[in-house]
Amino acid sequence: MKRTFLFTFLGLVLVGPTLHFWYLYLSKLVTTPGASGAFLRLLLDQFLFSPIFIGVFLSTLITLEGRPSHVVPKLQQLSGSLLFLPIGSCGYLFSFSTSGLSRSSSSLLPASES
Repeated sequence: MKRTFLFTFLGLVLVGPTLHFWYLYLSKLVTTPGASGAFLRLLLDQFLFSPIFIGVFLSTLITLEGRPSHVVPKLQQLSGSLLFLPIGSCGYLFSFSTSGLSRSSSSLLPASES
């Protein structure tokens, strides 16, 4: 139960607000439409924001679990890994609407003809 509360707390206090404002800022920063804009947002997100945010998230999680002395070794362990590969690109290809999964206007896929 403690772990559930901890992740709920982190989601409400850290993850939710941070990602909300990051993606809002990112959409204002990169206004290029189409595939090139989506690709630029992907690069900024995966190579600039994600490594920093993962470090902040893990540091906060480990500290709230009562193991602050494990923060630095854990971050050193992760710093050489391939953890930050741009595997989240699918989020830029599709968006969810009330009618289900639909193509995003910034999709990298070619538009289907109707």
